[in-house]
Parts: sequence; C-alpha cells; structure tokens
Amino acid sequence: MKDVIKKWYEKNVFPNLETLATRNLQRERRRLLAQAQGHLMEIGAGAGQNAVYLPPAVKRYVALEPSIPFIKRLRNNPARRNGDFDYLVLQGKAEAIPHPSDIFDTVVSFLVLCSVIDPVASLSEIFRILKPGGRFLFFEHVLAERPETFRKQQFFNPLWKHIACGCELVRNTPRAIESAGFEYQRFNRYRSSHMGLSITAQVIEGMAIKPFHFKKMFLEVAC
Repeated sequence: MKDVIKKWYEKNVFPNLETLATRNLQRERRRLLAQAQGHLMEIGAGAGQNAVYLPPAVKRYVALEPSIPFIKRLRNNPARRNGDFDYLVLQGKAEAIPHPSDIFDTVVSFLVLCSVIDPVASLSEIFRILKPGGRFLFFEHVLAERPETFRKQQFFNPLWKHIACGCELVRNTPRAIESAGFEYQRFNRYRSSHMGLSITAQVIEGMAIKPFHFKKMFLEVAC
C-alpha cells in the first residue's frame, strides 16, 4: 500500500509542487541561461521551464529527464514548437547519460544535483559528454554556511527526502563539482529569497569549464 501511495504522490502531486515552488525563479533562469551556447543538454529538465529562456546561441536543446510525468510535459512544452533550435526529449538519468563523450557545448543543471541518486557519477557523466572548453551551468541549493541553519538541514533532511522525492539538503555540491575536474569561471554563493524555507535558501550559481586536454597535460608536467 505504501508503494502505491508513493507512486501516486510522485506521479500526481510532486511535479505540481516542484513547478509551484520554483515559479519565482525567472530572473535566475534568464541570468544563468544567457551563458548557454551551441548544443545543450539539460539534466533533470523537469517540465522544461528553462527552455523558454534559451538564447539564440543555442542550436540544439536535449532535455534529459527520468520521470514519466515530466517527460509528458516536456513533449507538450511550447518551446518545442516555437523555439529557434532543435528540441529533443530523452528519458534517462544523469548517472548514465545516453550520449557519446565530448559532444555538448553546454550542460545545465537547475536544482537537480540535490536529488540525483549518485552526484559523483552524475558529475562524471556531465564532464564526459562536454567538449573540452564546454560550459557547465548550475543553479543548486546546498548545505548552509550558518551553523544554526546547517543543524536545521541535518534535522529535517530524513523527512525532506521523502517529501521532495529524494532531494538532499546537506550536499556539498561546490566541492563535488571541483572534484569532478571542472574549473570555476563564475561562482556565486548566496541566500535566495525566492527559494522559500531557510533550509533550501542557500544556493550556488555559476559556470564551470571542462579544461582543454593540453591544459591538463601542461599542469601534470608542471607538477
């Protein structure tokens, strides 16, 4: 019975809650996606809210999403018909992206790395599919710097994971991005008034680059 209720909640309730909870992030979406270019993949694309903010520099948009309810919304997204770019929807998970290596110019993660099952594997896959010099654009809520807020995150995290379908409040995403091999080009950490509760208000936003091979080789020799 619990499994039936859980599946019903994930299919019929949570997609609407997530869309509602992120409805005031238009400015953040526009600012982040202004840096996108070329062939782009968005992991955990949800209902496709970001597609309408893609700039003319984007030539192809690939939406990767594991959830069937969101897949249906992505396929009915107006941007699929009205955008000046190719629009493709794929069902799949960030931990195993069904694409060859070194193929995308941009990968976008917008409030996704908090809920993937394996963030290390997901970031490794993002790194793999990006071309050398490719851009990883991210907007994620993360563990708080204030001790009192961090304690609240730790306390509520077990319950929050059930309510928010696996979302974690205490992930150290900035460190994970660096550990995957990325180099930060822009990095901003702040408390967002558009992210609701204090336990989800600490966010990071920015762009990280997959280094060129020759640069990595130079650094290894220099060391």
